[in-house]
Amino acid sequence: ARQKQTRGLCGFVGMWHTHPQMESNQSRVDIAGMAELVAGTGHNQRRALMMIFGRTSTETTAACYVYESLG
Repeated sequence: ARQKQTRGLCGFVGMWHTHPQMESNQSRVDIAGMAELVAGTGHNQRRALMMIFGRTSTETTAACYVYESLG
């Protein structure tokens, strides 16, 4: 509805989550979920960002991963 109301100017960009007790590296679950998400045929589902915020006992980390469906 939002995409229709804004004539395509607003839509899904991506998702974020935290790894509170580990670095911000992607897990297999993260990769599989994002791959499934961008495999959809919807206009705003072909590309997505995933941001992960992590924390270890000594540092806070952040990472951004870009996903794009070629088909």
